[in-house]
Amino acid sequence: MEETIESAARLRWRSTETAAAAWLVRLAPVWFSLVVATMLTIPAVMSDLGFAFLGWDARAYYDALRSPEPYAGAAVGVIGSFLYPPPFLQILAPLGQLSWPAFMFGWTAMLTAAAVTMIRRVPRQYRVLWPFLFLLAGADVYAGNINLFLAYGAVLGLTIPVAWAGLALTKVTPGLGALWLGFKGRWVDFAIALGVTAVIAVLSFSADTILWGDWLSVVFNEDPAGAYAFTIPVPLFVRLPIAVIVLWWAARTDRPWLVPVACLIALPVIWLNGMSLLVGAAALWGDRARQNASEAAVPLG
Repeated sequence: MEETIESAARLRWRSTETAAAAWLVRLAPVWFSLVVATMLTIPAVMSDLGFAFLGWDARAYYDALRSPEPYAGAAVGVIGSFLYPPPFLQILAPLGQLSWPAFMFGWTAMLTAAAVTMIRRVPRQYRVLWPFLFLLAGADVYAGNINLFLAYGAVLGLTIPVAWAGLALTKVTPGLGALWLGFKGRWVDFAIALGVTAVIAVLSFSADTILWGDWLSVVFNEDPAGAYAFTIPVPLFVRLPIAVIVLWWAARTDRPWLVPVACLIALPVIWLNGMSLLVGAAALWGDRARQNASEAAVPLG
């Protein structure tokens, strides 16, 4: 009798251990994101961004959110420049009330979480790709840019059309990824993507026409064919038609994983950390690989 009670207690303890381990595994992305955010925030704050440009893009966003003239002196390739349309500033305005360490920590944690969420969608049998994908994602997390958010937006945009507004109202040209919906014949979803983007832009313009004027002056003063260090030197006017062709082919051949690739091609300037958009392509490719494996495992007849 005592042995039976002892065995039952041991089983309960083991089941508790198993449950705890399962929760640790489920929460691993959260802890990983927080650890990465801490590791990058401390040197960024202590060195005041002097640590090999760590977090410079995040700092540009933070300063723009707190500045009465966010586009003053802005230019492509100039560190600290803010170049996105006004909706970015208006929607994220509350984040400008945070302290710089809090902003850097939260921004880095969200970027890391987006990367982990997408990389986890690549099946384990292809885990040889994980280090490469983390390297691509790490470049964007290190800079504090928004390319990983764009990649995740492109992934979501295939099923949630409003997500395309996030791409169109930040780096603008990657928003043409919404054309995939039209090429697939999903005209209602395509109209939703365009409509939501237009409504946000109109409301933003109505709220602050001067801010829009400042942004447009920056945009039209830039040379779209300019050569910048650490970029892929192919002009935007050459890449945009290629991106449209890739989207058309992706829709016609049912290859959704090519959509983030098209968004990458359509970036205004392809900096090296912009390659992190390929993490979104890997996530969608992983979904397709998992779907094909499931279909192959279903017995016929």
